[in-house]
Amino acid sequence: MKIQEPAKAAPVIEGEVTVLDETLRTYKFPVGTVEIHDVVELIVRPSGTHRLRDAAGKLHVIRSNWIAIEIVDKSEQWTK
Repeated sequence: MKIQEPAKAAPVIEGEVTVLDETLRTYKFPVGTVEIHDVVELIVRPSGTHRLRDAAGKLHVIRSNWIAIEIVDKSEQWTK
């Protein structure tokens, strides 16, 4: 599995690990929200499901029925 370093705006490639440095990622659903702190890895599955790892090593699976994502990115490189 290829790992991409976040040197510049790291592209998210379906099925591959993208290394991140996010303070907070908030998924908004039709009913409620899910907050994940200190996100360090993301895998986007072909189904649209997001698999995340936080800095503590905890794994999170977010199904593709979210309607918005709010991200606090430490590097802010994706906005450049």
